[in-house]
Amino acid sequence: MKTIRYHKLLPTLAFILAFLSCTTLDEEILDESLTGTGQAEVVSGSIAPVYGMLRQVWLHTVNFGLQEVASDEGILPYRGGTDWFDGGKFIAIHQHLMTPGNSLVGDSWTFITLTLSRAVAAEELLRLEVENGNTNAQNPLYEMIAMKAYLNMLAMDNWGLVFKKDNSDQQSEILRR
Repeated sequence: MKTIRYHKLLPTLAFILAFLSCTTLDEEILDESLTGTGQAEVVSGSIAPVYGMLRQVWLHTVNFGLQEVASDEGILPYRGGTDWFDGGKFIAIHQHLMTPGNSLVGDSWTFITLTLSRAVAAEELLRLEVENGNTNAQNPLYEMIAMKAYLNMLAMDNWGLVFKKDNSDQQSEILRR
């Protein structure tokens, strides 16, 4: 009988303590602006989406897997059962039987082109900032120009295409090998 009372009392007591323990949180903001003003927000806000999406390009289940497994530089062995099989996409890449339906191909295309479009938009915004006299935007502008070249190099390596585009409102000109 005593254990039943403890089993009912303990969760109730834990809930009450957890519910009443936190009241207000006063935080000293050190590394960000709550007002959204200033020159740095334009620069970092422009390049952050590019670098945030670039992580997806470099994942082993995207472009790295497409390149390394196909060339035997990287391996991802199938161990039987359902583990490590991943629908056979790595086996198909290793055997050079890839199709557009293979997620390594599709995800690589999606993430490379999406990151490229974000780099175009960032370059456009940063170019306007440089023209308006923001000296903090000059080096990030060069980074985005280099990022476009890098992503176009990946597209050229994978599919033989380069997307020539300077403004986000214009349509890409597709250059082939």
